[in-house]
Amino acid sequence: MSDAYGVTRSTDLHGLNIERVAYLAGAMDVALQLPFLYATPTKSLQVTFYPIEAPGPHRRKTVEGAAPNPRKLKKGIEATFNKVTLEGSLALSRLAQIGLDPSITELELLRALGASAGWGIHIEAMDYLMNDAFTVNGADGVPFFSASHPSEIGLQSNRLETSFDAAALKSGLVMLSKTRGHDGQYVGQGGGYVLTPSDLGPSAWEIVQPGTSTTPSLGAGAVAGPSYIGSRGLSVLDSPCIEDTDAWAIIGRNARLEAYVADPSSPKIENIVGTRDRIASDELTFVLGARNWRGFIGAGPA
Repeated sequence: MSDAYGVTRSTDLHGLNIERVAYLAGAMDVALQLPFLYATPTKSLQVTFYPIEAPGPHRRKTVEGAAPNPRKLKKGIEATFNKVTLEGSLALSRLAQIGLDPSITELELLRALGASAGWGIHIEAMDYLMNDAFTVNGADGVPFFSASHPSEIGLQSNRLETSFDAAALKSGLVMLSKTRGHDGQYVGQGGGYVLTPSDLGPSAWEIVQPGTSTTPSLGAGAVAGPSYIGSRGLSVLDSPCIEDTDAWAIIGRNARLEAYVADPSSPKIENIVGTRDRIASDELTFVLGARNWRGFIGAGPA
């Protein structure tokens, strides 16, 4: 693939650039630690806005055999995706390379660089879903978590103004189950994940899986909470990248964020001038967002 201390030369393996494969493998390893995040590599990046309802679904009772009326269909509200470009570099000293196979070292260095980019995707996901979701307006004119989402049946809510405890978690699960679509049809789903900042992670685990603690702090829902919540099959995800230590969210089992990751420009490793130290560098461009606020419940004190 390369000589011991020269500039990396790209080598294709069945049409795949192995430097890019190593870089993207590192990025995906970290990014996919969020199981509701679907990160998809793509050779080119075209920013497309997807309707929340594609198009707005219509359902009504009718007479058997009657022709459907497609004019009843309405275009839904467009979703908001963020476009992000990350630049990264990582250095490896000559001393650290002693005794290592140069080709393997290059791939491991690129994988580590990709892992750093994966953390960048993780941070952007937390910004989109938590840090900005309570205050930054989306395509429907209100924040991602709001009590005022416009629809054909009036304003809808996916926002709970409450601190985290078992009773609040139960309320969120009920809200998630009773979610309606843009035209009023039920589109609710069961909970899949409880997303919290690292500060709330231990308490969340005690509530979701109370058997892990002999005296869990279950708050107001201590009596009724464990039997209901414990049977929901929830998993807890905590992230150090959530800024508000009181904010939390419930994510439905079918809900997802999507990240479309463009191939990095040309990941490479080269010598640092005047030394035998080496540096890997590249940039990563992706768009990230959710096609629909439904399936996500945001919570925290007002």
